[in-house]
Amino acid sequence: MNFDTVHSFNLYDESRLPYGNEFLWFLIYIPLGLFIFTIRLLFSVQAFLYFCIVPKRSFIGYILHRVLRCILGIVVTCENSDCIPSTPSLFIANLASGVDRIAVDTIIPCRTIDVDKQRNKFIRWIFGYDSHLNLGCLSEEELVDECKETLKDDKSLHLLVFPETTPTNGRVGLMEFVSWPFMIDERVYCLAIRRYRPSFSSISYCVIDSSDIGDLLWSLFVPYTHYHIKIIQPPVNNTINESDSMAKSIQRKLAHELALIPTSFTSQDKQLLISRLHEFRHTEVTPRVPPRRVSTYQPTVAMVTEVRSIFPQVPREVIVEDLKRTRSIDGTVANILEGNLQYTPIIAAPSSDQQTNQTILTSGKNSTNQNPIRIANTFAERKQQFINEAREDYIKRHNIQI
Repeated sequence: MNFDTVHSFNLYDESRLPYGNEFLWFLIYIPLGLFIFTIRLLFSVQAFLYFCIVPKRSFIGYILHRVLRCILGIVVTCENSDCIPSTPSLFIANLASGVDRIAVDTIIPCRTIDVDKQRNKFIRWIFGYDSHLNLGCLSEEELVDECKETLKDDKSLHLLVFPETTPTNGRVGLMEFVSWPFMIDERVYCLAIRRYRPSFSSISYCVIDSSDIGDLLWSLFVPYTHYHIKIIQPPVNNTINESDSMAKSIQRKLAHELALIPTSFTSQDKQLLISRLHEFRHTEVTPRVPPRRVSTYQPTVAMVTEVRSIFPQVPREVIVEDLKRTRSIDGTVANILEGNLQYTPIIAAPSSDQQTNQTILTSGKNSTNQNPIRIANTFAERKQQFINEAREDYIKRHNIQI
């Protein structure tokens, strides 16, 4: 993969879980991982509280830091440890998770500059970021001046900064380095950090929208995380006035050491990618309701006429709407006979053969009007009579044998 084919989404993982055969090993490891996670969580809280009280440079602090590192399952090996300067200096390193600072602090006691403006004070305290040296409280110019004063006054701790400002997956490339940290000191030491985990628990160190707390909790779940840190001495000819060119030069040098590709992507590009990913996830989760299809089928006049000849008491509009659904004369006739259609029957004008019945009904008009139950019964009887006549007529027309 060359620089032209690197996209911003190649620098991050969307999921922590492994794929293929490694995922099966991960499923088998889950019970043991949960047990290890519980034990580590109980002991790490106590060790961390003691560690926050004791100074880093003291002997007790040294012991507690090793104990905390063992509890968290952090294994650190250092290459070129003899290059660590005796006087406080500035160190920069590549970033792949929120736990990287703890690993670096194991071999190089340092004060970490927080370059994330959004990180709250509680998270800074948990992960050991300096409470004063952060962009959340100071501007870049003020922070540079404060770091210079710290290097002069504090003779015990080094300064550590992650110029990428946000973690990546550590497999493809390095993000663009911010230039202001290279104005702090003329000599800048580089830390090339490589990370390894067992194949059966090959969980990503971070994902694109993960938090420092999430990275720490997942590190408690895996058996161990091996950090190999190589110290690279600063270049001899270094001009502090050219911080931009110096940042690019060190980025290329560190990328070459890690076999990665130096890119021009920044934290703003990552935030844009996160917002697009959230929109995609929301669109994927929210089901799309298909538009309701409107039937364009129109029954023929012959179909309507035939049904009307069988059921003259059924309104024409009711027959047309049901034929649109059934598209069949037999289906509409069956719906009418079974009483599936709701309609108000049409009362036809009485014929000469019906005069006698009309006279009888008229003679009983006064008594019927005074008896609502009788009216309902008469209407139900006539409706049933219409249905029976229509049924007989339909059977005769189609020669149906019952």
